[in-house]
Amino acid sequence: MEDTNKAAPNVDARDFRNALGCYPTGVIIMTGLAEDGERIGLTINSFTSVSLDPPLVSICLARTANSFENLQMSLGFVLNVLRDDQRRISGVFAKSGNDKWRGVNYRDGINGVPILVPNLAAFQCSPYAEHDGGDHIIVIGRVEAVEYDAGTAPLVFHQGGYSRLIPKDAADNAV
Repeated sequence: MEDTNKAAPNVDARDFRNALGCYPTGVIIMTGLAEDGERIGLTINSFTSVSLDPPLVSICLARTANSFENLQMSLGFVLNVLRDDQRRISGVFAKSGNDKWRGVNYRDGINGVPILVPNLAAFQCSPYAEHDGGDHIIVIGRVEAVEYDAGTAPLVFHQGGYSRLIPKDAADNAV
C-alpha cells in the first residue's frame, strides 16, 4: 500500500488552503471537560454528518490544539453550532491561553459537559471513533441528544472570514 502521509508534489499549501476557503462552513465550539473537571472549549469549522442510524457526526481537530490534549473524551463532548450573533465568542475560543469561559453562559449537559447558551444547535456526543487525518485527528461522535433553533441564522466562515447567509425567505423570493 502506498504511503498516504506524503504531500502531493503538485499541490501548493497556500493554494490548497485558499481553495478550501471557497467552501462556506458553519462554526462550531466543541466543549468538554478535562480530567480535573475544568471546562474546555475550542472553535472548529470542520463538521459533517456521518450517519443517521446510528446518529454520527465528525469533526477534524488539529493535533496541535492544546485544548484537545486535555479533553477527557470518555465523558463525551458537545458540538455547539454558533449563531450569526456569536462572532466574538468564536474568536475567544479560537485562541489558546486565555480565560475563555469568562462571561460565557452555559448549562450542564450529559455528564456535566457544558452546552453554550444560546446556540443554534447542540449535539451531545459520546466518543465513537478516532482516525488519523495527517496533521489532524478525525473524531467521530455518536449523538446522544440534540437541540436546535431553526429560526436563527448560523455563523458562517468563508474565504478566511465571517459571512452572512441571505435569509431563506429572501432567497426564495429572489429566484
